[in-house]
Amino acid sequence: MRKIKFQFSEDIQSIEEIESFYNKMKKSLELQYNSSQNPNYDSDFLFMTDSEIRKECQFCLEELSREASFSLLSLIEAEFRKDFVYRTELKKHDKLSNIYRSTYNPAKKVYQYAYVDVVLNGWKQYRPECGDLINRIIDATNYRNWIAHGRYWVFKDNVKKYDFNDNLTLAKIVKATFGPEYLFNKIKKA
Repeated sequence: MRKIKFQFSEDIQSIEEIESFYNKMKKSLELQYNSSQNPNYDSDFLFMTDSEIRKECQFCLEELSREASFSLLSLIEAEFRKDFVYRTELKKHDKLSNIYRSTYNPAKKVYQYAYVDVVLNGWKQYRPECGDLINRIIDATNYRNWIAHGRYWVFKDNVKKYDFNDNLTLAKIVKATFGPEYLFNKIKKA
């Protein structure tokens, strides 16, 4: 049997770990900005109006949502990329593996840099009944890229459409639809 040469990181988070982190940080922020529950509230927000405090709290919660969404969407992308590497290195002979191999150049190790849209379009061909879900993943990946690259361009879609809870739901749907048969499984080291 062939072995996978690619070195996968063991430092990948799970959906549950990201969700737990988000919930703990959100609760901490809500406590920090609550005058009746934060004993240092007056000194923490000295010279700020109630309106300014609410605005700052909202900003922090939105940033937390974006950062946690970034982690979730990066996880989804990583799972599809892992599957791509797995299929191309093991030279599987199913339809999706054949689609992938048509874009894979082992001499250049292109799989390390496989664009996620190439990988996802392969899935669209392989599982056409999942086309709408894959399009949602592609749209969410565009949002992830916007965050990853410093948000320097005007994002053309509604940013609020990609809050943490929506991305968490998407991640769980992706896991239920494609994994563990394909995604979210542990790949053994060579």
